Amino acid sequence: MDKRFGSEIVTDKGKAYKYCSIECMVREYNRDEKINANAENFFANDYEEPGFLTDATKLHYIISENMPSPMGEGLNAFANKDKAQFYQEKNTGTLYNWEKLKEIIR
Repeated sequence: MDKRFGSEIVTDKGKAYKYCSIECMVREYNRDEKINANAENFFANDYEEPGFLTDATKLHYIISENMPSPMGEGLNAFANKDKAQFYQEKNTGTLYNWEKLKEIIR
């Protein structure tokens, strides 16, 4: 697994669901009623600091076909908004926050 894209949902009982990409995590959250009802925390890796999970609700997301991700969405996360905007401009993509990302990834 590429550590730039790992993500995780932790339920209210402490069970962790691990994913190889952010888009897989969001998709499963949106589709699986049990996970949706019990999800308490969401984590994802910052593109520039792979291997360190960060609160996914506070990250800034870019979807760009010029920045591939494991499942083909071109979805990348950044802790720093300025860095996200830099990559967005460099790679022509769209910037999203967590709430909007949950709406568009189905």
